[in-house]
Amino acid sequence: MPLRRLLLAGFCLVSLGARAEDPATEDPASLAPAARKAWFLTQLAGLLRDGLDDPQAVGQRLALDLSGTPVQRVAPGQDCRNPYDARSQWQLALTPASAWYVAMPGGMQGRTIPGFTINPPSVIGAPAVAYRRDDIAHCSGRDKPMAWRESELSFGNLPAFACVTADDIRARLPGAGFTLATDGVSLWTATAEAADGAATRLSFTYRAGMPCAVAARMQTSPLLGARFARAGNAFRRCRIASDRAFCAGRPAFGWGDGEVIDQMDDAATAACGTIASLYARNLPEGPETAPLERTSRATPCDGL
Repeated sequence: MPLRRLLLAGFCLVSLGARAEDPATEDPASLAPAARKAWFLTQLAGLLRDGLDDPQAVGQRLALDLSGTPVQRVAPGQDCRNPYDARSQWQLALTPASAWYVAMPGGMQGRTIPGFTINPPSVIGAPAVAYRRDDIAHCSGRDKPMAWRESELSFGNLPAFACVTADDIRARLPGAGFTLATDGVSLWTATAEAADGAATRLSFTYRAGMPCAVAARMQTSPLLGARFARAGNAFRRCRIASDRAFCAGRPAFGWGDGEVIDQMDDAATAACGTIASLYARNLPEGPETAPLERTSRATPCDGL
């Protein structure tokens, strides 16, 4: 099993603590509400460590039937006239019935989540689980790996099942970080990274006026990992010099000049390689892979 690490708020990496318990041998549907919530959080901690890419393993851990047949979302042989498109995509999308992730006695199904600014009031419905796995091949690798797999698992209408509070998360996921978003939304998030570069993120979403998380979402993808971030940072650092050379002595052009922008992109790829090629090198941490401050250019050559 690949080693995973926990990513804290502020981008500090520490080793994941004690291993989450293995899947319970007892039927989770037979557990009392408090014990069922504790079991649920324990299993999510285990998936944070192990990832979501194996639906059979995820289903076994969560007592869910995640068997199914992937569907072709993007046909192989895409013409790839846009080098940033996917060449092919196969998706497994499931909404399994659950005997244990159901409305519980004392739960909040039918209660109203208060509105806040642009978010209108909403009613908590029946708990629902969704799982998705995508296998994607890229046309060029200019901004993504050439091929990758990403998976997502979501638990909707969570308060109808259990009230997961901030104290619950701090107790079960001591490395989780808090983020205050906008419009009355906040998140508790933890990320664990595998040695191969893929990362798994677990997020609990909260709304103003609600002490309980309204949803939980997990994602596994190499695009969430530090290896992909280092590749992107290295490309952007190299591209500054490439763009400067491209702009030198050239008549002014804007973001709407698509043909010239394409030529600028081609020049950057020739000088720096692609994100896919840099990702394949698994670049180490260092000055060339350090994050760059994001800036906004009024024109493609502005500030170079």
